Amino acid sequence: MFDLSLIELAFFAIVGLLVVDADDIPKIAKTIRGWLNKIAELKHEITGTLDDATKELNLKDSLKAIEEEKKQVEKELQDIMRSLPNTTSSSEIIKLNKQALEKEQENV
Repeated sequence: MFDLSLIELAFFAIVGLLVVDADDIPKIAKTIRGWLNKIAELKHEITGTLDDATKELNLKDSLKAIEEEKKQVEKELQDIMRSLPNTTSSSEIIKLNKQALEKEQENV
């Protein structure tokens, strides 16, 4: 961003030490440490937010895939239901089963 080399930073540090009073150096160091701590906290917060957003997107993709699979299964079930004979009662199903068993026994 600022494109400062190591030599330029050392120069600024030396000039700063000459300009700043020796009694103020601990205060300046404490202030700089506070800034660095705030930057670290912001970095941690931003990475946490990005991780949460990534997890949420992955969950949305998974939910979308599950919904598509659900629609496909429902369609297959509807096709199966259409192919079955229209029976309305269990007694009709029992009659159909008996008829099928009788036909199998006749063929044997």
